Amino acid sequence: MVRKRHRYVTVDVEKEDGWKKGVVTRSALLTQALYSSIKSLYGIQGVAMAKTGLHLEFLGAEASVARITMRRSAYRIVTSSLQLITVLDGSKVNIRSLHTAATIRHSNIFAEKYLRRQIEAQLASISTESERESLMLTIRDKTTDKRKSAEIVDVVKAKKRKVNSEDSVRSRLEKRKLLHMMLSK
Repeated sequence: MVRKRHRYVTVDVEKEDGWKKGVVTRSALLTQALYSSIKSLYGIQGVAMAKTGLHLEFLGAEASVARITMRRSAYRIVTSSLQLITVLDGSKVNIRSLHTAATIRHSNIFAEKYLRRQIEAQLASISTESERESLMLTIRDKTTDKRKSAEIVDVVKAKKRKVNSEDSVRSRLEKRKLLHMMLSK
């Protein structure tokens, strides 16, 4: 039996107006737009070549990150056609290719790191503690894998504790310097 090799492309899909409810709707819309852009570039043969083994899925109900699975032979056709998609469902869309992987494991690793960086950036931009706690609760509620969402929240809390402990160390050092200066006079 011949092994079919695949490529996994992680993309970020930013839509101007936001998405309608349902992950299936988003996947179907993006897949249809991808097929039409392949057809305009490569014709019917390009669509036939890319259609075998092409699968698109969003990585979460609210996430804008999607994974496109394709055969290795159709990789160049699909990735070059992604750049032509500018309108989805009547509104402007921006599709950025983030990462290409040869295994689904490496694709998952990259997607997890990317989503974690996005969450950390959102948490860093929030100034009040109550807003930060509400965002962490929504992350915990919206994530399907409760263990992973708890790990994300724990990592963010650990970073916050590290920052607080660094601040306390700095303040202790400053107090010691002031005390030393006062005693030396």
